Amino acid sequence: PVKDNAERIGGCRTGDHQSVGIVAAIDRVYFLADREQDGVVAGDPSGDTTIDTPGGGQVVTSGELSEGYPSEQVPVVPGRVLSSASSPDAGFAVTVLVAGDPKKVAKDATALLTEQGFKVRSRTTTPGAVGLLLTTKRYRVELASTLSGGQTTLTYFVAAR
Repeated sequence: PVKDNAERIGGCRTGDHQSVGIVAAIDRVYFLADREQDGVVAGDPSGDTTIDTPGGGQVVTSGELSEGYPSEQVPVVPGRVLSSASSPDAGFAVTVLVAGDPKKVAKDATALLTEQGFKVRSRTTTPGAVGLLLTTKRYRVELASTLSGGQTTLTYFVAAR
């Protein structure tokens, strides 16, 4: 089930279990939505756009980042935030709908992060997807840029180091 949730959120991992741990910690990322906007399903069955989860986490489907997301240190590429989830123990998972192919989107995201001092530690490329691991002394960020149904999504898995 954890692997299934990781694939549902990001579709691509960089090869270690950190992102799977983040997904497991925020396992209640209510993609069981019953409403659709611009062809993208969002929300939870109750229609709430912010859901507080047990243990102090949060899931946001309103287009905003979760409370406490370190946007100054870990900037997100321009696009439509589809979901943002947080867990006090594991960090954040943010999925953004972005214009462009996965390689260009990953390149743009990497440029924003390297401007903040991040170093690229690994990169994986497959047809239709790019996965990256970037770190600073303070944060670890895994990116998954994927193409599905003609749309590119970029998922950030952000954890404190």
